Amino acid sequence: CVDSLGVFTGNIILNGGTICNRGIFSPVSITFTSGTFHNYGNAQLSSNPAFGTSVSWNNYGGAILNLNGSLTVSGGSVSNDGIINIGSTLTFSSGTFSNTNIINCATLSGSATITNTGIINSN
Repeated sequence: CVDSLGVFTGNIILNGGTICNRGIFSPVSITFTSGTFHNYGNAQLSSNPAFGTSVSWNNYGGAILNLNGSLTVSGGSVSNDGIINIGSTLTFSSGTFSNTNIINCATLSGSATITNTGIINSN
């Protein structure tokens, strides 16, 4: 894992494998085709990531994920025990999505099931 003093920046491509963040993850752009992302720290994404069937995102307790745009989940898995702030739309069409803490988004759309024991705020 990148420790609490580490900083990810630049252009990140994850095509298999694992990224583990305990620091600050703030890439200029991210391409996320397959693999696993473990966020224990602060992740800031300015692009609109799409999580496909081979993607696993884990946002752990105390972690914060800020997305300036939208998040599209069409397969794979998202697990949130921290806080996810999405500036625009959360679209969830397939896969597994579990929330035990807080998700803030402007709009929530999609036809798949979200397992929610936390709070989802949408305007």
